[in-house]
Formats: sequence, structure tokens, C-alpha cells
Amino acid sequence: MSCQLDTVLAQSKCCHEQVFRCTKKVDDSKTAVHEQAGQIERLRDELNDVEQYSRRANLEVHGMPVEQEENLQQKLSHLAEKLN
Repeated sequence: MSCQLDTVLAQSKCCHEQVFRCTKKVDDSKTAVHEQAGQIERLRDELNDVEQYSRRANLEVHGMPVEQEENLQQKLSHLAEKLN
């Protein structure tokens, strides 16, 4: 009977250790996910800043269709002619 009790206690201790290791892994994973979420947010902000900076030099005229390979000077000259 004592041998069986020792076996059960040993198995219980082993299970407790496994649960402890798994709990630690989960906690470590949660910490990593939290850190990565913060990093993703910072990268999104940085990307947004870069995109805003790159659009800073763009000229957009509402009501004019966008065309591939358009010539800005030609389009503005054409617009100026129509406005006069």
C-alpha cells in the first residue's frame, strides 16, 4: 500500500511540475505577445508618418481624373487655359 502511495505521490509531483512549466510557457508567451503588439503599434505609427511625409509633396486637384504616366505641367496648363 505504501508503494502505491509513493507512486501516486511521485506522479502527482511530476504532473505538478509539468503544469508549472506549461504555466510559465503561457505566461512567457503572453508577455511576448504584449511586447509584439506594442512593437506593431509603433511600426504602424512610423509607417503612417512616412506615408504622410511622402504625400506631402503631392498635388491633388479634385475633379480631374487620374491618368497613368500623366504630365503635370501639361495638365496644369490645360487647367489654366480652361479657367481663363
